[in-house]
Amino acid sequence: RNGLVFDADGVWRYYANDAVDYSYAGLAANEYGWWKITNGTVDFTYNGLAENEYGVWNVVNGHVEV
Repeated sequence: RNGLVFDADGVWRYYANDAVDYSYAGLAANEYGWWKITNGTVDFTYNGLAENEYGVWNVVNGHVEV
């Protein structure tokens, strides 16, 4: 597994090489959009700006707003 995965316990986690990457903090995409990741999980409490290689984005409740 790589990228965002909805685990059996109901938590979206960021995987790298089939293991949760708890050190990852940034933006990641899935079929539902772009999300703010903090410590390897989607941070639904994050509101503010986040940056990646594509630019700076407004994030509301963990989701990138376009």
